[in-house]
Amino acid sequence: ATTASAPANRYSHGCVGIAPHDAGLLFGWAPEGTLVTVR
Repeated sequence: ATTASAPANRYSHGCVGIAPHDAGLLFGWAPEGTLVTVR
């Protein structure tokens, strides 16, 4: 997926726009049920 502000980069959709690699790191780090606060 791309965005108008970063057309050459891939980012997730939704309220948290992060690169797929970073999303994978977070997914592996936080166990299911972990409370996440997005500011």
